[in-house]
Amino acid sequence: MSATEKPHASTGPLPRAVADAYVDELIALDPITGTYLGVAESNSRLPDTSPEGQEALARLARATLTRLDEAERRPGADSEAE
Repeated sequence: MSATEKPHASTGPLPRAVADAYVDELIALDPITGTYLGVAESNSRLPDTSPEGQEALARLARATLTRLDEAERRPGADSEAE
């Protein structure tokens, strides 16, 4: 698949996998959230509060919403067992 092609609705992650990936990426960008969620590796780190760090959080949110929109169109997306 080329970089300009969109994945077919039946391929790619289901919504739960998108959500799990979001939490993992969020913890990497915002260790305080990781500490709050009980991720011990986050305890000794601080987030990047610079404009670049805030933009990284915004990019993550936008990308996650796009991935979630695609994932929700997949067959079986609403019946995924947790």
